[in-house]
Order: sequence, then C-alpha cells, then structure tokens
Amino acid sequence: RLDELSAESISQIRDLTQDRGSRSSLKKKIIDAYLNLGRWDLAYLEKNPVSKRAEWLEDVNENLEPTIKEKGRTLRQVALSPGAPFVYGWLGQHLFREYRGPKDPEFEQYLVYRPSPAGTPLSEPGPQDDAKTLLERYAPVIVQEIPKNPDYTPESDLIGTLTWSEEWDELRVNVREPAVYAYCQTRLIDGQPHKQLIYTHWYPEHPKLKMFDAEAGEIEGLTLRITLDSENEPLVFETIYNCGCYHRLYVTQKLEEAARRQFGEPQKGKNFSIEKKVSGKIDLIVLEELPNRLNGRRPVLYCWAAYHLPGKVAIGLDSVPLEGENLGEKGYVLQPYRNLELVAGPNDSSSVFDENGLVRGADRMEAYLLAPTGIFHAGTPRQRGTQLIHFDQEDFEKPNLFEEHLRWPSKIPSPDS
Repeated sequence: RLDELSAESISQIRDLTQDRGSRSSLKKKIIDAYLNLGRWDLAYLEKNPVSKRAEWLEDVNENLEPTIKEKGRTLRQVALSPGAPFVYGWLGQHLFREYRGPKDPEFEQYLVYRPSPAGTPLSEPGPQDDAKTLLERYAPVIVQEIPKNPDYTPESDLIGTLTWSEEWDELRVNVREPAVYAYCQTRLIDGQPHKQLIYTHWYPEHPKLKMFDAEAGEIEGLTLRITLDSENEPLVFETIYNCGCYHRLYVTQKLEEAARRQFGEPQKGKNFSIEKKVSGKIDLIVLEELPNRLNGRRPVLYCWAAYHLPGKVAIGLDSVPLEGENLGEKGYVLQPYRNLELVAGPNDSSSVFDENGLVRGADRMEAYLLAPTGIFHAGTPRQRGTQLIHFDQEDFEKPNLFEEHLRWPSKIPSPDS
C-alpha cells in the first residue's frame, strides 16, 4: 500500500528524521503523515505490537531512504527514541565544542608535516595537469601537537599510510610513511563552477582518554576542503572529521567583504556577514577571515593531540607564532584518494571502506549511544561522498550547501579590483 502514498505524505515522513521530540510525538506525526492510507492503516499501527510496527516501518524505510546516508534512520528514531533526552544532551556537548570558536595553538611540543617534492602522480578527471598543479600548490602544512608523556600510545598522534596487515584481517596506519590523500572536483555554486581541493590524512586511533570514552576507536581521519574562485585562488577553507563531526569554515577577506556589500552587517548573533541563520537547522560555523592570496605560502592546519581536533587554519607558518618546542619536520607523500579505495595487501587489493562507505573495523561506542537520533554509525570515519554533517542534518557534498547556509554574494570581485 506504500504506492498509495502521496508525494506530500512521503515528504512529511522523510522530514521526521529531523524530529527531536518524544516517541509518542514522533509516532503521532508519522500517523498524521500517513492519513492518506485510511483507517485500516491507523488501526494497524496503533493496535499491533512493536515488532509488527517495526516491520511496517522497515517497509516504509525501503521506500523513503534510497541512499546509505539515511539507512535505517526513521526506524531507529521510532524504536529507540526513549533514550533521546540523554542522547541530545550528548549532542549538545558536541555543539558546544564546535561553537567555542577558533583556537590558538599553545602546543608544548609539535611536529611539522610538509608535502614532499616528489609524490605519487595524481590523475583526476578533467584537465589533469590543472588539477594536479592545484593539488600540489595548496597541499597543506600540518602542525601536529605532540604531548609529553601522554597516557596513550604516542604514535596515535602521527599521520600515515593506510595498509592491510599480512593476515588481511586488520587495517593499520603506517606512521613511518606519512601520507595525505587528495582529489579535485568541480561544484556549481550559485551557478558558477568552482574547483574544490580535498585533502584527508589519517591517524592510527582516537585513543581512550577516560574511563568511558565513546569517541575512542581505531583509525581516525581529518579532511580539509578548499573551494577556489574563478582565478583558482582560495575562497573557503573547511575542516571536518572524516566521520562528519566538527565542520567549520574559514572565509577569505574578499568573500566576507562581498557578502557585507550585498547583505550588510552580520545577522544578530553572527560574527560575519557571510553567515546565515537557517530556520530549523544548525547553522554553518565560520571561525575566521583569512588573507585573499597565499603569496607562495601554504595553508597550515593545526591539529590538537589525542582528539586530533582540526582547531585552526592559517596561511603560512609565520602567521601563528608557536612558543613550544619544534620536534622537527617530516615530509608526507601526496597520494590520490582512490588509493584508499584500493589499498594493496599481501596478495591483492581491497578498499579500506565497506559497502556502506565506512572504514572497516573503526566503529565507535558513539554509534550505539547516538542510535536514538537515527544517525548511521556515528563516529565511524567515512568514505568521500558519504559524509554527513551536523548530526546527519546535511550532506557534506550537497550541491547548494553554501547557497542555502551562507549569505553567498552574487559577485565576488578579484582582490586587486
């Protein structure tokens, strides 16, 4: 009988994935959205046991959730919503950490990773030379905090190459071979094509930092995405955990100035004119303005120890003075991202991601804790194209993400004009 659902009813049920109310409230809304199927269906949903209702919801799910990004979401919300008050307290803790603003690195010790002159050739669709040149030009310097005498394995704070164990039963991060995986894509923003450069690096683990640490687990990754203008100069820098958490933005001065000219002063509660309040959703977080031109300098990504929080982006190492001890520099190899999707093992190759786009063997306790929200495998690092941000509210690859969540200016002049 699902084929009798109107488009409006389907849309209403899909919208319930954003519901933050009680189990009874969610059930009522589902019933309201399902009215087109008549009294028999209402009676079925009300009178049958939970197991039967679950079967019904699974049928609905198959019709409403066509992508892995939403797999099982509606069913989990209805089945597990009694745990919601505790869960949303946990989400609030995450949001508080996101909104605390930019951090100044006060590292007691740190290690600097730089792109090596010679890396694996990058072959991407489109004008390959252009993509390769851009990826190499903007490959970031990574400043990694290295604490003294940590309560966990020190190698947890080093980046490396993902490899399979000899037994093919375990993914490992070889920190003796530092690597950053990269690719280039083109997105239409406000009708204009913009190249985006995406860089991701990996740590062996998110170490356990307390008795109950729901975020601890094997293999952790971070992503830096740089959106370029028509002259291939940076407009927006974004940082995000590979699981989709802690998505933050840095905009260039010319983008902020263009937004201010078109839209005026920042909205109430916002620091930048480019920021936008979106009703019913978590807003994108803009932390700082960055210079328009790099002038031969590289983007610098500052990463904190243990949590591996991408806490700050800057242009050039000299822009953020560090008083701690520099433990030295290491070169990393810039590898094509597709190498993650076909990692060499002892006798063959296999993707580090499973059929759902999740890093194999990297589940977190967080996934069970946040199950009542409908979030699919919360905390598990994900493959490109499957990352969701703000607790699965939005798709990291959503074509109109910037237009919907920012006051994106219609004209972005050259900084020299």
